[in-house]
Amino acid sequence: MTWLRCADAALFKLVSLLGFWQVVTRFMLESPADWSEITTRALLIWAVLLGVALAFRHGAMLGVDFLRTLLAAPAQRVLAWVVGVICMGFLGMLAWVGGQMVWRVRFQTLPSLEISISWVYLAIPVG
Repeated sequence: MTWLRCADAALFKLVSLLGFWQVVTRFMLESPADWSEITTRALLIWAVLLGVALAFRHGAMLGVDFLRTLLAAPAQRVLAWVVGVICMGFLGMLAWVGGQMVWRVRFQTLPSLEISISWVYLAIPVG
């Protein structure tokens, strides 16, 4: 998962640089770059969804700790199983709907980039 952490950090750095470039071109040069906003938005979506996948993998998501501390050990295992099943169901639904969105918008293009918007929506099932 080290490669995912490096890729996510690189995406966030690129988003920061593109956002800075957008501010420079719009307010300092008074000639906004039309491609930087949509590129920044698309890369931010990818960075966030990959970051969420990484956080989920490392158990860094918000937990049900308060309820778990009130339960005995066997009930804690049941709660962990129930939470795991709910999470897997949600992630499965997210991957299914994301895959459908990728297929549905495959002929639409991003303005000023002339690439399919499916590349942005692909972040949902991949993440």
